[in-house]
Amino acid sequence: MSAPYVELQVTSSFSFLRSGSQPDELMFQAKALGYDTIGLADWNTVAGVIRAHLAAREAGLRFLPGCRLALRDGSTLLAYPRNRAGWAGLCQLLTLGHHRGERDVFLLGWEDLITAAPDLLLILLPPEDLAAFPGHVESLLALPRQRTGEEEIRFLALTMFREPGDQARLHALAAFSAAQGLACVVTGDVLYHDARRHVLQDVVTAIREGCTVDALGDRRHVHADRHLKAPEEQARLFAAFPDALANTRRIAEACAFSLDDLTYQYPTETERTGESAQQTLTRLVQ
Repeated sequence: MSAPYVELQVTSSFSFLRSGSQPDELMFQAKALGYDTIGLADWNTVAGVIRAHLAAREAGLRFLPGCRLALRDGSTLLAYPRNRAGWAGLCQLLTLGHHRGERDVFLLGWEDLITAAPDLLLILLPPEDLAAFPGHVESLLALPRQRTGEEEIRFLALTMFREPGDQARLHALAAFSAAQGLACVVTGDVLYHDARRHVLQDVVTAIREGCTVDALGDRRHVHADRHLKAPEEQARLFAAFPDALANTRRIAEACAFSLDDLTYQYPTETERTGESAQQTLTRLVQ
């Protein structure tokens, strides 16, 4: 029987100074908690997906390789490739964004997503400043849809922060997204695999912020909610949003790409019809 929830917003230590857990720790913990499928979406990189893929294979999990894209206008998206073309498009976007910026600067805009968007499943993360949110939604909905004619829905993430007004905020986001033609999907915004790892999380956060741990203040993450939680616990926490919970599985099923699909493709060694590779080598040497 499938787990009632698939976690799609997981950050590993490959997001520099943003996570206190390695990809393999996250994968093995996911298996122990009862997951059968899980994604990884590091900040502007897919550097950790190979380690996650190998660990997931060892643990008997289905692994979804993805990425968290931070765009120039402050919007943030989780991007998961539907197919091999989607993986190629995602890698091209990452190359472009890193090539434009100086060291540690990633520069990517909505216009850059146009070509790759049909082969990516995109989940918009609500910004802290909701005043900019309608513009982000408009930009998301303006992107091209799938070329296959299948039903295409863009998604908005619902994440619980354990802050005052949390439920009211989630219901308001759900109502707004429905009015705009977006579907909601639950995400946990996971930063580490075990709640006890919050000590290390504080350390890496302090390094990123350039201050001591004692001086972190409200920049310190809420410990109880940033570790990987069991699927049943997430289902309980988001019982008021059954469709958003079901959409985690829907997204997982829509993303058919696996890193196992990537095989070495040896280049063609001759440009002449009827000439073997050895004949080409002989001709060029002579």
